Amino acid sequence: MTIILFNEYAERFFMDVRDIDPNEPLENLKQIGFQATELGYAVELIKKMKKEKATIYLTFTANMIASGLRGIIADMCKRKFVDVIITTGGSIDHDIIKAEKPYLLGEFSADDKSLHEKGINRIGNILVPNDRYVLLEKRVQALLEEIYATKKIASPSEIAEAAGKKIRDDKSFLYWCAKNKIPVFSPGITDSALGLQVYFFKQKRKDFGIDVTADMQRLASIT
Repeated sequence: MTIILFNEYAERFFMDVRDIDPNEPLENLKQIGFQATELGYAVELIKKMKKEKATIYLTFTANMIASGLRGIIADMCKRKFVDVIITTGGSIDHDIIKAEKPYLLGEFSADDKSLHEKGINRIGNILVPNDRYVLLEKRVQALLEEIYATKKIASPSEIAEAAGKKIRDDKSFLYWCAKNKIPVFSPGITDSALGLQVYFFKQKRKDFGIDVTADMQRLASIT
């Protein structure tokens, strides 16, 4: 068996793994290894997009807003780092709730039956007590009533903007999007707790509806 002591190919084509220096620029993270490498490449890509004045679309799922990453996304919107957001309906309802009440940190291995008996919902290792959804219902029903007073059909982006204008939390991405006129598109808005609230609202306001195709036209005009 031949043991290769020196691999010219490896030495030539691959970077060294380096110990991190907290004073170095973020792009140097690409030489750290594991996910830090991808973050380093992401920094380079973002710099390129900004240099070329590209229209930046930020997309993410609801679990990111349920987590502490909500603050990072809100800061990006505050700094007008993105031009468009496309996300799930869950992102909107999590943001509305967390603007007033925090989520709690639990464990991935928590017993869901036991949590349910205590009125607690679980998202990974993040816990959401039922009273958070009571708050959501109160806020969303009032919001939809205000929208309904001016129009019977609204697009998801109009609902997101209206929600953002009501929020008074500077860690909210909806707050900063409304303030900086960054459109928030949510094609699957009904697949969420927010969508359930729309369903409840329609029980008393049967002529109210959501027009997702209106956002398709708006999105196409940006692109």
